Formats: sequence, structure tokens, C-alpha cells
Amino acid sequence: MPKYTRKNRVEKSLSFIPFDWYVLNIPLPPLPEQRRIAEILSAVDRKLALSRRRIEKLERMKKGMMNELLTGRKRVKLAE
Repeated sequence: MPKYTRKNRVEKSLSFIPFDWYVLNIPLPPLPEQRRIAEILSAVDRKLALSRRRIEKLERMKKGMMNELLTGRKRVKLAE
């Protein structure tokens, strides 16, 4: 459906011109709820950072182990 903008231009996409942002009424949750949402998102961010650090540590360990195996410093005992 065509959209008529301030200058009577017709736009067929769902894009916004800067004027549109000033007239939008976006409902916001109450401040205590906003704070709780922020706390939850911060907790998720902390868990993601911890997971990334763990992955980086495991990748470093793997690289070190592969280096030891491929250079012959460590030998693998095969079960008979």
C-alpha cells in the first residue's frame, strides 16, 4: 500500500523519513519493569562473556595439545 509522506511523495516500502520518528508514540513499560529488563539483559551479557572466555581457553588448550602431539613431545599410547 503506498504511503504518502510530508512532501506528498509516494513510497512503497516501509521506510521512515526523519519526520516520522518524532510523531511515533511508542509505549514504554514502567520504570521498575525497565530496570528489571536491564538486569536480565546484563546477566545474559555476563554469561555470554564467561562462555566466550571458556571457549577461548579451551581453544588455547587444544592448540597446545595439538602442538605437543604433532611435534612428538607427547606420545599417544595405543591400547592393544
